[in-house]
Amino acid sequence: MKTFLKFYEGMIANSNLFKIKQNIGAEINAAREKIENSLAQTADYEYEVIREDMLRLKKNLDDYHGEITNEISGNKELLQAYLVVKGGVDSALEAFRDPPSDVPQTQLLQNAANVLDQFYTFIQSQLSV
Repeated sequence: MKTFLKFYEGMIANSNLFKIKQNIGAEINAAREKIENSLAQTADYEYEVIREDMLRLKKNLDDYHGEITNEISGNKELLQAYLVVKGGVDSALEAFRDPPSDVPQTQLLQNAANVLDQFYTFIQSQLSV
């Protein structure tokens, strides 16, 4: 019975992290789908929609940032690895705010897709619930 109680208490303590992982996973999957659709159809309108979505995604991920760092603050190596991966996501998504004129839109989209894949993989595999 004590083993079950410890397991249950751990589940409750980590349920916030579980919800964060679910929410981030859903948001990244939706963003990836929009990127893939945009890469398949290179219309300017599609890019503007994607641009707004990427900036919204960055804001949402920033909102989760404090919760994630709070949840993993006890593991310095994991926290450092998270900060590196999150920094890559921030850079790729921030490029949509004021896109460099010498970088094609398709490259911005592909860069975002790559770092979102890395971030998704990191969140799902490294953040233990």
